[in-house]
Amino acid sequence: MPKDNQLDLDFRAPAEDGYASWQWDRREAVEQIVKLWGLPVGRQVRLRRTGIDGDFEGRLELASMPVRMDRRLPLELRMGKMKFSSGEVETCSVIGPAEGE
Repeated sequence: MPKDNQLDLDFRAPAEDGYASWQWDRREAVEQIVKLWGLPVGRQVRLRRTGIDGDFEGRLELASMPVRMDRRLPLELRMGKMKFSSGEVETCSVIGPAEGE
């Protein structure tokens, strides 16, 4: 096969298969959410919820992706099996690394 017929590989582009591309898109969306809402999604945190005595520790995750990137809308969050809204977060501090660090 002549050299000019070979395919060029672009390693800077997201993966070509659908699932890998979806994972890349989701990571990008979560990074935007972290910046916009100011919550350490994907990190080990100590969290206090409004109206509940005591602190909770665990990995802060999104329970679902927001419909729009609008900080005025509450996020649906979870820690383990506990689900709650970002509006219920009284305090939140990072106590561990992000996933994969």
